Amino acid sequence: MQAVVFGSTGAVGKALTAALCQDKRYTKVTAVVRKADSPLPAGCSRLVVDFDNLADYVQALQGHDHIFCALGTTRAIAGSAERFVEIDQHLVVQACSLSKNAANTLQQHLLYVSSAGASSSSPFLYPKSKAQTESRLMSLGYDKTTIMRPGFLEAANRDDTRWSERLVGPIFSSLRFLGLQRASASVVEVARAMIAAANDRRVAGHGSDNHIVSNSEIIALARELSTDSNQ
Repeated sequence: MQAVVFGSTGAVGKALTAALCQDKRYTKVTAVVRKADSPLPAGCSRLVVDFDNLADYVQALQGHDHIFCALGTTRAIAGSAERFVEIDQHLVVQACSLSKNAANTLQQHLLYVSSAGASSSSPFLYPKSKAQTESRLMSLGYDKTTIMRPGFLEAANRDDTRWSERLVGPIFSSLRFLGLQRASASVVEVARAMIAAANDRRVAGHGSDNHIVSNSEIIALARELSTDSNQ
């Protein structure tokens, strides 16, 4: 199988790309990046693109069995609400749309990292935009579309770690220790869950099926991949 990854330099994307490159089921893993010097794991193919002109790369983007999208940003990083929606929603949809084979000769599975609490009726920008992105992706007509909704991301190790993450991180870790599986997941768990979901027929069948994976389901899927890898 062949996979393409959007957002390979982000928190989840780094873990995802590394795990994919170690998975023998994938004969080729392509990371779509902005810079030629973006660090990538050994064995990973690099596709350097101008995201402002992504349509110019449509031929290189098509032909993959699994499309993994971990693109995302925050309003603070984007600089404005408009720019946030442009990156976090419109760019995501465009990237995934261009990656869908026009000829429909290949069974393709789209997997996207959204967020717990995504809701189109939310008065807040982030969860509302995430829900709108989910809806638009599910309407693209992929054979399978899986939406991952992790809670707080543990071990993100971002260059731009927010003060709120430093503050609440230990709290969510404590909740996990107490057995609450709905609050958080590590970036490695999300990555493993995406790969498990991509290769698990129980998650979604053929015929434009859509599936939303909750945080507790993410943890369960991650464990399945870890068990399979040890066998």
